Amino acid sequence: MVRMLPGSAGVMKVSLDNQETREYQLLPEQSLNWKVTQSLACELSAPGLVRVWVDQQEVAVAEYPAFLLKVGAHQERRP
Repeated sequence: MVRMLPGSAGVMKVSLDNQETREYQLLPEQSLNWKVTQSLACELSAPGLVRVWVDQQEVAVAEYPAFLLKVGAHQERRP
């Protein structure tokens, strides 16, 4: 699960799991959440526009105008 919280108004373009890019008009304190299977590519109108959490752990993306988050494949092992 990926969660984003904008700190100010701006524009964000997101491509989830290599699908078509969608554009979002962001407002401060507007929470966005996605279930990510493989990856999430994000382009921001300004660096530091959003705070990002992956599985409830914050990811440092503040200085980047664009970033790519890749989700590792979790394999369950049983004896």
